[in-house]
Amino acid sequence: MSETHVVKEEFGSIGELMDTLKSRPNNKHMKNQDSSRSNDKSFSGSESYEEAEQLIRTGYTEILPKVKEKMAKMEKSLQTEFIKVPKMRPRNAVVGYVPNVPNALLGLPESMINSDRFTQKQKTIDIMYIMGGNYGTDAKLWIDAGIVLLSAIKILESNRISVKLKVCFMPSESGDELMMPSVLIKDYAQRLDLQKICFPMAHPSMFRRIGFKWLETTPDMTDSGFAWGYGRSPSDTASAVPRLIEKAGLDKEQRIISAQIIKEMGYDISKLMLYLKTNQNGKSNQKSSTRRKRGS
Repeated sequence: MSETHVVKEEFGSIGELMDTLKSRPNNKHMKNQDSSRSNDKSFSGSESYEEAEQLIRTGYTEILPKVKEKMAKMEKSLQTEFIKVPKMRPRNAVVGYVPNVPNALLGLPESMINSDRFTQKQKTIDIMYIMGGNYGTDAKLWIDAGIVLLSAIKILESNRISVKLKVCFMPSESGDELMMPSVLIKDYAQRLDLQKICFPMAHPSMFRRIGFKWLETTPDMTDSGFAWGYGRSPSDTASAVPRLIEKAGLDKEQRIISAQIIKEMGYDISKLMLYLKTNQNGKSNQKSSTRRKRGS
């Protein structure tokens, strides 16, 4: 079996991604391909590439009411180990609920034992969202899954658990070559901006226009088979994701999630929160090349 060649290009922001796509021509294998612009709205979710470009830069507001409604419901009802749980820590004090006998015999003022409430929590989570699918995948999948994942991230952030979020927006393979471009959507210290984060998380054009444009222009492509249908999806089912993680050698410290996995969970945010807490992934030693943009 031949070795998989993994092509990774990591962008530090949406701005870097879009500026790069705008500045480079189609590669030699995709020089006659234009699916990023020619696909219609029923497939891509947007009228044109220009509309997708505007939405990714300024924000996708159409699903904001759905996201906010789901968040409001889940924040009131969700019970999970992610949510902070008050704990008690004993300390010596002037007043308290039980005497500290040795201190009292010594005449020390802090001769009582009291307790302080404190919280234990997981402070950070690093998430990689795999956004891909085959030609026949219904665009509604990414909208529904994106809303659930956005809601989970909002709940984590509201409970002071910082989230770092990357989106792999064009997972595709042809022959022995695997494409894995990613963009940093939110770093740990950045505020969660729902309006701007909705497009890369939930809009089908993130994959079917922006992702296609990346595939058309990446200079690291070596397999000409991508020109025939833009490759095949390595993440078209939930069961395929572990294989993708293995082949791509993804960071074991990340929580790897896909729209297909969220669908298999029945779009259940409680199951997703548990998955984000417990999922650990291993690395592989596949041959790979990574192009890092400045700021990534």
